[in-house]
Amino acid sequence: MKILDRCKWVVASKIDGKNYDDKKSKISITAVFDYPHLAEDFIKKCLPEETRGRFFIIDFDKLKVCEDYDKIQRVNELYATVL
Repeated sequence: MKILDRCKWVVASKIDGKNYDDKKSKISITAVFDYPHLAEDFIKKCLPEETRGRFFIIDFDKLKVCEDYDKIQRVNELYATVL
C-alpha cells in the first residue's frame, strides 16, 4: 500500500488568482496526514502564529476533484470544503 493512499487530510492555503495571468486561484499543499487531528496539531504547533490563519484542512479526495478552487470555503476555524 502506498503511503499517500492512507493520507486523506491536507493542510493547504489558497493563493488568490489576482497574482496569476489566468486570474484563477491556486492551492498550495503544505502537508498531508492520515488523521485530521494530526493536521490540526501541525497547524497549531508547527506553523508560525502570524500565518496560521491562511491555512486550512481539507479532505484530499474533495481537493482532487475540485476544478474551481474559488469554491473552496472554510466551514469552521480550521476545516474547509468545496461548496
